[in-house]
Amino acid sequence: MSQVKMFGTTKDIYKMGKSETTEHYRAILRMVKAQYEETEKRHKAEVKKYPIAVQMELLD
Repeated sequence: MSQVKMFGTTKDIYKMGKSETTEHYRAILRMVKAQYEETEKRHKAEVKKYPIAVQMELLD
């Protein structure tokens, strides 16, 4: 990992680091949310599938 030279006051550097960290974690949260939505979609499809399979068994 390369070192990045930062110029400015301590407060400026703190704000820059804080905003970069915030953006990093927001990106992680967006990825987790997308993954959760996909899992939820698959779960809903399976929940619909099983009652239909049970009804088909009753008809047999």
